[in-house]
Amino acid sequence: FSICNMRVVLGSGLLGMIGCVVALDNGFDRPPMGWSALYGAPFGTVNETVMIRAAEGLAKSGLLQAGYEYVTMDDWWAERNSTTGDIQAFPETFPSGMTAIGQKIHAAGCKFGVYSSASERTCGNHSGSLFNEVRDANTMVLEWGIDFLKYDACIYSFGTAGRARYSAMSAALNATGKKVFYSVEGWSPEDGLWGPEVANMWRTGSDIWPKWDVCILNNLYQTNRAAQYNRYSMAAAGTLKDHNNGGFNDGDMLQPPNTLMTVSTPGLTFDESASQFKLWSCMKTPLILGINWQQLADVATLDPDYFSLITNSEIIAINQDPSPQAVLAAQYPSAAQQSSTAYLNVTLQACDLSRPDQRFTQTSGGGIALLGSALNLGLVAVGDEMQLRAQHSPAAPTVFAIKPDDQITVATVTAGGSTTCLTDPIVAPNAVVPNVYSTKCTTTSPIDHHSKSGTPVPFDAPGSLSEQFFMWNSKTAQIVSGHTGKCLTVGMPNYDPNVVHHGQDYTNNGTLQLEVWAGPLTSTATGASRRVIALFNKGAASDTIVAPPSIVGTAGAAMAVRDVEAKKDLPPLAAGQSLSAVVPSHGVRLFVLTVQV
Repeated sequence: FSICNMRVVLGSGLLGMIGCVVALDNGFDRPPMGWSALYGAPFGTVNETVMIRAAEGLAKSGLLQAGYEYVTMDDWWAERNSTTGDIQAFPETFPSGMTAIGQKIHAAGCKFGVYSSASERTCGNHSGSLFNEVRDANTMVLEWGIDFLKYDACIYSFGTAGRARYSAMSAALNATGKKVFYSVEGWSPEDGLWGPEVANMWRTGSDIWPKWDVCILNNLYQTNRAAQYNRYSMAAAGTLKDHNNGGFNDGDMLQPPNTLMTVSTPGLTFDESASQFKLWSCMKTPLILGINWQQLADVATLDPDYFSLITNSEIIAINQDPSPQAVLAAQYPSAAQQSSTAYLNVTLQACDLSRPDQRFTQTSGGGIALLGSALNLGLVAVGDEMQLRAQHSPAAPTVFAIKPDDQITVATVTAGGSTTCLTDPIVAPNAVVPNVYSTKCTTTSPIDHHSKSGTPVPFDAPGSLSEQFFMWNSKTAQIVSGHTGKCLTVGMPNYDPNVVHHGQDYTNNGTLQLEVWAGPLTSTATGASRRVIALFNKGAASDTIVAPPSIVGTAGAAMAVRDVEAKKDLPPLAAGQSLSAVVPSHGVRLFVLTVQV
C-alpha cells in the first residue's frame, strides 16, 4: 500500500490529500464477483435482515462457491451521529449496528461491502463522505470490517475536481493498512483515464436497468470504448494498468431475465440476460448480481437456466483469467442487410479507435470497403444528391481515387456526367445525421451543397474547401474529414461517447448487426496460446456469424475449439479456417480456442 511512497495521511480529509499523486496498488488482480443491494433490495428497502439473508443465500445456493463472494450495500442507509459526527447506519433498519452485520456476513463466508459518495449527500440524499474521508474510512474499515467500498458522486456543489475527491478516499482506504476493493462512479467518460491510478474499478456507462437497447448495449459499447481507447491513452502516458494488476472497467450489474420494469417494459429475455453475462465475462468487467435478495434466500425461485449459466465455471474462468479484456474486433451486416437492395448509411462520426465500423481498406479494383467485410462504399441518388452508402458485394463497385491534395474522388462517371469528390455535409439545425455525399470537385470556389432534406446550408467562405479534404490514416485505417475532424462511419452511431447517462437507440437498422468480440487468454501449462471469441447477434432474427482467421487466430496454426457454455469440445479448425456459428437474435455464442501444438 503506498500513497506518495508513504503510508501516511496528511490532514483529516480531502484538503489534506490534494496534490498527492495516488497510485493504487493494493494487491487485487481479479474482477470482483458478488451481489449488490441496489437492485437486489431496491430504493430504500435494504436492511440488516436483507444483507444477512443475502450472504446466507449466496453460501447455501452454491453461488459463493462459484465465486460470488461480495455482499454489498448501496444507498439509503447512512447518517451522521449528531454527537460525534461519525458515519453510522440508520438504527431503525440496522439495529444491530454495522460491526455486528459485518461479522455475520463474514461468518457466512462472504465479504462485506458498503456505499458512500464523494459529496456531502448521496444520490438518495443521505450522508456522504466529502471532507470526512479519513474519519469514514477508519470507521468503515477498522471498526466495521468492510472489504469493498463503492464510491459515488451525487448532489455535489463544490469546485474540487472529481479525481481529487476520489483520490482522497483512495488514500484514506490505503492508509488503514487493510485490502479494500475500491469502486468509483464518477459520472464521466474520462474516468477510465485516471481511474487506474485511484481505484480498482470504475464505471464506464450509465446506471444499468433491464432494458436492452438503451442500457445493456449502451454500457457494452461504453465499456468497449474504455477498454480500447483509454488503453491507448494510458499506454502513451506510461500509466497503463491492465486487468492483471487490479484495474477493471465496470459495466455495472448483471440483470436477470424477466424482471419487470413497467407493464409496458418487460425487461430482458433470457438470451439478452445471457448475452450480458457472457460479454461482461469476456470484457473482464466485475460480475455483480442484481438478483432480488429473496431469490438468493430461496434459489429455487430463480430461473434454473440462468442459475446454471451464472455458475458456469468455464465462463467464470474467462472473467477471472489474468489477461487483457476482450474487445469488439469486427462488425458485419446481417443477412437482411446483405440483400441486393439494402443500403447502409455512411456518416461522419467522432473518430473512435474502438469502432470497427470506421476502418476501411482500398480494394484491388479501386473500391473502398469496410476492413474485413464485403461492404463496399458507393453512390446512391437521393433527391438532388448523390449520397454515399455501403452495400454488400455490389455488382459494380464504385471506383475511388485519392488525389495528392487528399481529395477522394469518385472516378466512376456519375449522374452529373463528371468525376466528383466526397464531401463533408454541414449539419443543418435539427437535421437528421446527414450522409456523406459526392459533388463536383472544386479548388477555386465554395461548394454548393445541401442538407439531407435538400435545404441549402451555409458554406465556408470562398477559398475554404476543406469540405472535400479527407485524410486516410494508414495506421488506424480511418478516413478523416479535414473539415470536421470526424471519421467516415458505416451505419448510424453505435453510441455517443459524450452522453453516458442517456440512452441511445442501438437497434436501428442502420447499425451493423453482427459482431465478433475477441481477446487473449493465458497460455496452457504446455505453452499453447489461447483466445476467447464471442459471436454476438444484435439482429432481430437468427443469423450466421463468421469470424475470419485473422481474428480467430488460425491464420498460422490449427486450433482446438471449446464451446464453453455447453462445456463441449467441437471439431478443430485447420490453419486458415474461419469460425462460424448460428447465433440467435440478441444472443452470444462463446468459444475458447487453443493453438494445437
